[in-house]
Amino acid sequence: MSTPQGRRTVRADSVRVDAAHTPEGALQATQHHTPQYVHQPRYLDHPNGAVGLHSVLLVVPDGEVDAHEERYARMLDADVWIDGPGACCRSGTAAWRSSRLPRSASCCPGTPLRPCPSWPPTPSP
Repeated sequence: MSTPQGRRTVRADSVRVDAAHTPEGALQATQHHTPQYVHQPRYLDHPNGAVGLHSVLLVVPDGEVDAHEERYARMLDADVWIDGPGACCRSGTAAWRSSRLPRSASCCPGTPLRPCPSWPPTPSP
């Protein structure tokens, strides 16, 4: 990694969840042992002012909501609670929100949404 002091080696441990357990997308957790190289001030600003990721929204068909909620609660070792049009689960800094497909429009007005799994993403009109 390039730093103001020259090139440095980033050290980290990563765990990837088997894709069979997360058909909606890749899931991994990383622990940085040298965060000072990854979280350099020059990489921390975003043109839109974003400073972090609040949560991930999973748009889920009605018949699959409970299974998604149970699976993520188990993976994150956290409880699920109802919040607005969907459910939430938070563990440390990891969080997800699920929303039943018909209710999702209120979460993201003007955004075309498809239920999980939906890769590649729906192109914008």
